Formats: sequence, structure tokens, C-alpha cells
Amino acid sequence: IIDGDDADRIVKMLKDHRNEDNAHITMLSAHKSKGLEWEQVILADDFVSNYDKKGNWTGLPEQERNLLYVAATRAERRLQYNTTVGEILEYHMLGDH
Repeated sequence: IIDGDDADRIVKMLKDHRNEDNAHITMLSAHKSKGLEWEQVILADDFVSNYDKKGNWTGLPEQERNLLYVAATRAERRLQYNTTVGEILEYHMLGDH
């Protein structure tokens, strides 16, 4: 999309889009989700990894960690977590540290 001629049109369309009040699916950024809740939340895989390029655990920078917390806590009943949350769970539950 970025390399094509439609990038500006698509970005404008996404910026101008407004979800309907009765929508079955609502897509928004973690920033915009603050203060809202849904029965089910699916986190996208667009957060940074907890590992550096050498595979060493670094954790998340504080700002990313706080944003991930906001996104994950929007779920009232079900959370489909992303790779970043999976890394955190694996590190704390299975890791040798």
C-alpha cells in the first residue's frame, strides 16, 4: 500500500472513518481506547518486542508498557492477547531468571 499510488487516499479514509455506535466490530488505537471497555478485545501485533535483536530480554520501555496495559485492560470478559503479551507471560511463567 505504501509503495502504491493509493497510500494518501487510504490514510485519509482511515483518518476520516468514524465507527457507528452499534458496530459489531470497532477498530481503534490503544490511545483512543483509554476509558472505554468491550466484552472482547483482540490486541494487534503492532507493539514492540520485549527482546532485543540478539534475543536478550529487555522488557518494554515504560511508555510502551503503559500503552499495552491500557489496551489489554479494555476487555471485560475475553482478551485475545498479542505476541508482546505472550512474551511477557512466557518470560514470567517459564523463564529462568
